[in-house]
Amino acid sequence: MHLARRNTLSPAAGHMDRSPLHQTPTDTERNQTSARRARCGLDRARRQVCMVTVDFFWTETPPGGIKTARSSTWSRPKLLFSHYPIRLISLWICSLPLPPLLRSLLPLSAAALWVVIRYLQMLYRGHKYGAHQRILISEETKWRGLLPGKTNIPGIVYGGNRAFQAKYTEFLRAGKDAYMQVAMDNSRPNVYIADSRAIKTITMQKQRFMKDVEMVAEVVGMYGHSLASVEGDDWKRHRKEAQRAFNEKNIRMVWSETETVMNSLFEIWDKRDTNEVHIGDVPDMTEMLALLVISTAGFGRRASWDPAEDKIPEGREMSFSTALRTVSNNLVTRMLIPTWAKNLTKTTRTITTAFSEFGSYLDEMVSARRAGTATDGSELREAPHAQTAPDSLFNILLSANDKDDGKGEQKLSDSDVAGNAFLFLFAGHETTAHTLSFCLGLLALYPEVQQEIFEQIKGVLGSRDKLEYSDVNDLNLVECVFWEGLRLYPVVSQAPKVAVEDSVVSQAPKVAVEDSVVSVARNGPGADENTREDFFIPKGANVWLCFTAVHYNPTYWSEPEKFRPKRFLEPHNKDAFLAFSIGSRSCLGRKFAETEGIVALAMLIARYEIKIDEEKFPTIPGESILEREARLLDPVQHITLAPARLPLIFKRRF
Repeated sequence: MHLARRNTLSPAAGHMDRSPLHQTPTDTERNQTSARRARCGLDRARRQVCMVTVDFFWTETPPGGIKTARSSTWSRPKLLFSHYPIRLISLWICSLPLPPLLRSLLPLSAAALWVVIRYLQMLYRGHKYGAHQRILISEETKWRGLLPGKTNIPGIVYGGNRAFQAKYTEFLRAGKDAYMQVAMDNSRPNVYIADSRAIKTITMQKQRFMKDVEMVAEVVGMYGHSLASVEGDDWKRHRKEAQRAFNEKNIRMVWSETETVMNSLFEIWDKRDTNEVHIGDVPDMTEMLALLVISTAGFGRRASWDPAEDKIPEGREMSFSTALRTVSNNLVTRMLIPTWAKNLTKTTRTITTAFSEFGSYLDEMVSARRAGTATDGSELREAPHAQTAPDSLFNILLSANDKDDGKGEQKLSDSDVAGNAFLFLFAGHETTAHTLSFCLGLLALYPEVQQEIFEQIKGVLGSRDKLEYSDVNDLNLVECVFWEGLRLYPVVSQAPKVAVEDSVVSQAPKVAVEDSVVSVARNGPGADENTREDFFIPKGANVWLCFTAVHYNPTYWSEPEKFRPKRFLEPHNKDAFLAFSIGSRSCLGRKFAETEGIVALAMLIARYEIKIDEEKFPTIPGESILEREARLLDPVQHITLAPARLPLIFKRRF
């Protein structure tokens, strides 16, 4: 009952008088009341935290479910156990009048409970699907990228180099060319495939196995949608328009621009007035080489080996080539920088400015094209900064997109054009650069192969002093070296897919019908590619197409560890060479990369003998050639695979 306070006037005292029931609370009473309210609020907060924790940790999928490109909707999470009893039990625990010490241990207890629950869930999934491998920290965990690449703690966590380090060994342990991994921190199992036939099936069945376009968009979608970040009808539209950019004119431009870039490099080396050029870190050289080629052949902007020669246009903070170089070298760094830290240090400010400037340059080039101010390329070096060469990928893409084919089909937006242009940079720079580094290191390790290629180049040249575009088919050994480098050291070790289609298979074991099935080969004594079995993939599983494992699969390649370029001149399973992927999503820029690689390798070998710098990389007595190769090339996986450090000497032949 609410008692109203009544004020009475005391005639004797002449002031307001209150009964004991209506006296004003003292400071002590106020403090006690505030403390009680705070405890009640804290209890409510604890209960809410507990509820959120239970809701999150007891679900089989993350809150909101799994988003797929096919449905563009979020599926409901599936609960491992009944949801409401868990909420009631947690509410009861949080409402108990626990002593302060026990209350302080509640977060630790909750964490321990979470670990136990997730571990039991992992064991349950592993038993349900017959998983070959159980691990605490999955491949999808983002912070795993902060660990050293060679981290290898079985059952706990593997570093980013795991796909290359393991090669085919895990599949040998599994006894077949596919195995499943379940992880404690991820309810979605990982399925690894090293069977070329199964990989081809998966890439062809787009409705059952789809690319995780959201993950790709985080890397290459900052300027707009591109071929790599869309699916379905959008993908077909992007593919059709992007395909037009890689035509014969552009490939010829790649040849001539690579030749120009290499001659500029030779001029710099000739000024040193020495017969030997020592390069302490070859990847730095090849990355610059590939960047100069993609700058011209990709964007129509010719740059220089010397960054000091690049002029900053009026109203700009960076030149195009500086922005291009900074963007290309800091893709991973940019993804890891939180929004609040973009302008925190000089380095982060430079990276942020470079990405902003590069986007502005792309917009400006599109606007220049729309205004009809693009030049014919005759004044490429001196041209205004908004103009592009006519045979560059960017300009061809714009031209093709502007054409009216009379079918009324939807074209790409300006942001889509910019997004695809950025994809060309992403796919065409580091991949070619690092492949060239591996090839040069392999040729230094195997001088007999290098000499054989030199003899072929001499035969093709004859009395001429330079190679021509028409010579490309006669340089088959150079091409084989490029391919063998990609086979041994694929710059992309594996590609992810997501199983999204339900299917029922007659020979299925006791698993849910929400699964997909592929046929994979068994390995081991007496097995061959035709000794196969069905392998079941749960719906929602991450499916990893293991390119490195296929390249080291002895079913497809004899002595797969050895450097033998001529194996590509012999009959071989073309579906087992996955450096440029396979199926409808195979790399559009394959001819671009191959042409650039052939020209660069042929010009270097024709003019220089490639040797290992023994001072920086001394020989170890008793070391085998394969051991020395592993030590010299020492691959590290960032976005792509690259040599950690490669010291070589280029000795002039004449």
